[in-house]
Amino acid sequence: MIFLSIGLIVAVGTNVGVAFGIGVLVSYVVWKMARFDPDWMSTTVEDAVERSVGEQIGAVQRQVDAVEERVGRRPREDGVE
Repeated sequence: MIFLSIGLIVAVGTNVGVAFGIGVLVSYVVWKMARFDPDWMSTTVEDAVERSVGEQIGAVQRQVDAVEERVGRRPREDGVE
C-alpha cells in the first residue's frame, strides 16, 4: 500500500499520494490497536456516543425549559378581555 501511495505521488500528484499514505498508516494503527486490545474500539465508541448523547439531551432539556418558561409567562385567555 505504501508503494501504491508512492506511485500515486508520481502519477497523480503529491496531495493525493500523501493523503492515501496517511490513510494507510492510520488504518494500520487502528487495525493493530484493535488486535492488541479488542475492547479498545468498542470502549472508545461507547464513550464517544455517551458524551454526544449527553450533550444532545442537555441541549434539548435547555430548549424545553426555555419553552416552558415562555409558556408560563403568557397571559391566560380567561384573563384577557
